[in-house]
Amino acid sequence: MKKNLIAISCFFILVFAATAQTTPTTANIPEDLNQLYALALDHLLGRDKPIDLIQAARLLRLAADQGHAEAQYNLGILYFRGEGVSQDFAESAFWMKKSAEQGDWAAQFVLGNLYATGRGVQQDFTEAARLYKLSSDQGNALAQFNLGNAYANGEGVPLDYAEAARWWFSAAEQGHEKALANLGNRSYWLKAAAGGDPDALFWLGNAYIMSTPPDYRKAVSSWKAAAEKGQVRAYYNLGLAYFNGYGVEKDYSETFRLWEAAAEAGHAEAQAGLSELYYQGHGVQKNHSEYLRWITRSAEGGNAQSQYNLGMSYAKGDGVAPEAERAMYWLLKASYQGHTDACFNLGAFALSAVKDTSEPKLTSDLLIMAYQFFTIASELETDFGKKSEAKNSAKKTAALMTESQIMEAQDKATETLKAIQGE
Repeated sequence: MKKNLIAISCFFILVFAATAQTTPTTANIPEDLNQLYALALDHLLGRDKPIDLIQAARLLRLAADQGHAEAQYNLGILYFRGEGVSQDFAESAFWMKKSAEQGDWAAQFVLGNLYATGRGVQQDFTEAARLYKLSSDQGNALAQFNLGNAYANGEGVPLDYAEAARWWFSAAEQGHEKALANLGNRSYWLKAAAGGDPDALFWLGNAYIMSTPPDYRKAVSSWKAAAEKGQVRAYYNLGLAYFNGYGVEKDYSETFRLWEAAAEAGHAEAQAGLSELYYQGHGVQKNHSEYLRWITRSAEGGNAQSQYNLGMSYAKGDGVAPEAERAMYWLLKASYQGHTDACFNLGAFALSAVKDTSEPKLTSDLLIMAYQFFTIASELETDFGKKSEAKNSAKKTAALMTESQIMEAQDKATETLKAIQGE
């Protein structure tokens, strides 16, 4: 695995060639900072005018001097590439620092790369890792990948296979192919697991599953070795293997034993699985009070599926007394994690409650909530049939609403979607 994989170019603004150099008068420069930055981008990107990198750099400098973070970032890019200005890595680092200090995730990432390579600054892997972490925390997949590499190689941070895998996994969830490849790199994990590190053994098992075709027996062997060293996630994966009969004979009793151990250690997915075993009577006698205890712990631990299931239990009175307030609480929790069935059922629950009230304000609030979450479900749902059902439910709800209520519901749906998607 290559160290210090740098992806600076992924954030560079694509430009082609400088055109005729112009020197505008002061009268042509906007006083408003955002308008000044927009004009700089017009010259940089050729929006409604020819590309002029020299003029773009000049305008970016004016905006950067006034503290505009994005202008500082783009000016740093121009200095790095030597476009519109003479190439100067130190000057690039100077402006990246200005922007990064204001929290710009792209600047934090690029500055991290500069520290990792020693361009414009003294090489400092510790500072590079710190900056990657700041950018990663804002969801930047490229920074997450590089941070994973740092932990995998012990550069700027302690060698930590679990942290390496965690950050690669975060990047892979966003479609970063190299991060996904690292997670499935058996040769790397074999080497990492040679010393018996439990996290490396766990991920070695996962790498066997990710191979084509999957090698379930070797995966189970690695997970067993990790579990013997107390790796909680290995307990959960082993339980899945026994539940489905992958690499071992099906054995619900063994699944129960493993998931109970993981659940007691706080593993939310194991808690959810354990609750289902109690509900179905697989590997243990049916026990609804235990089902409720474990699904509640899983929901409280942030598991969206458990939050949804618990909400529906309270909505339907399934094994518990029906409680509208608790049902709404857990369905909202799951909905804000993007659980589409929770969004749809929350909408349906709110719409159904309309008939039980004659109070105008409550009726309006319920209609707005119903439309809001039907709309969210229709936006997030990937199943065509469910998406259509959500859209039709929103239309039916709209027929009961005033124009102002619909507008308010649409605004709330937009804001909620942004929150769910981390915008």
